[in-house]
Amino acid sequence: MYKYIIFDFNGTLLDDVIISLDALNFCYNKYIDKNNKISLKDYLDKFSFPVGKYYESLGFDFNKINYDLVANDFIDYYTSRFKENKLYPEVKDVLNKLKKENYKLIILTASYIKLIEKQLKYYQIEDYFDYLLAQKNKYAESKVKMALDFFKEKNINPNQCLYIGDTLHDIEVAKEIGVKIISFSKGHNSKELLETKNNNVIDNLMDIFKYLK
Repeated sequence: MYKYIIFDFNGTLLDDVIISLDALNFCYNKYIDKNNKISLKDYLDKFSFPVGKYYESLGFDFNKINYDLVANDFIDYYTSRFKENKLYPEVKDVLNKLKKENYKLIILTASYIKLIEKQLKYYQIEDYFDYLLAQKNKYAESKVKMALDFFKEKNINPNQCLYIGDTLHDIEVAKEIGVKIISFSKGHNSKELLETKNNNVIDNLMDIFKYLK
């Protein structure tokens, strides 16, 4: 029986794929190639964590380029446009229903904590969540340690948790922390890519209730 519902944020609750891609292309044009862009299809088919490794696959050489500068440029660009992002249409209905059914809601994100706090407040959903697990730096690193430390601190059984995410990384995290994962197909990895690693892929967040019966 599930007691905890763990949500990734970017690409799972927040539809920020286009702004994230624009931020990536801003950095790509500045540091790598000012005349070309990464396509949406290529991004959805190849985006991965840790982000630094993904950037290296695009041609960023962090022996020559300061990673801090790139990370800060991405965050600054993204932050300047974050209000253009929208929650997926069903998000508030899903969160309301889960709270009424007495689930504990958790956000587990590779996002920078100061940014995610600002976003949750802006979209007026901060009060739905019992716990916020986010990065203390801007490097979008793995979520595994955060989750495992949290489980240990709160004495949570992973079998009581259902995790909803939108990337292959979320599937990898779920496996490492021992929780069931549902993949959401409208985020930062394509549905086709997600289906290579997970049989539980949904197109609408309301479909998670099929797994809670």
